[in-house]
Amino acid sequence: MSTFSTKILDYSRETSSFRVPINPSAVPSAGDLTALYDAQANMTIGTQDDGVLSIQSVNDSGSVATPANQYAQREMKYIVSFASNNTGEQYSRELPCPDLTLMAAGTDLLDLTNATVAAFVTAFEAVASIDEGGTPSDVTVTSIRLVGRNI
Repeated sequence: MSTFSTKILDYSRETSSFRVPINPSAVPSAGDLTALYDAQANMTIGTQDDGVLSIQSVNDSGSVATPANQYAQREMKYIVSFASNNTGEQYSRELPCPDLTLMAAGTDLLDLTNATVAAFVTAFEAVASIDEGGTPSDVTVTSIRLVGRNI
């Protein structure tokens, strides 16, 4: 499997990565990858504050500026949970430096119908693929939740 990857710089100048598995035999278009990059940037405060160091095959901001928001910390993350459309098997990826303004009131889950979150889910599902014993499978995002340092 190939991987779409971004690196995010947090307020403490530490980096974290967000990796999405993709099917190398059906590589997403540059437009799909750019849509995922943009949607991911809207979900995080590290990237919104020029925290992106590089993104493979799509964009390289060249920025090494420290994010302005002190809450842009790699220890805080969104856990993006998704399932294989073939088998239903669950997978997850960590997205560091979450934008806490996207949180649903009174819960650690994001509302998947929120416009910003929905754009991310659509872009993620358009790009992500899981290799199940040599057979690629599209995925469906099942939830996104906030977690802290100890996951």
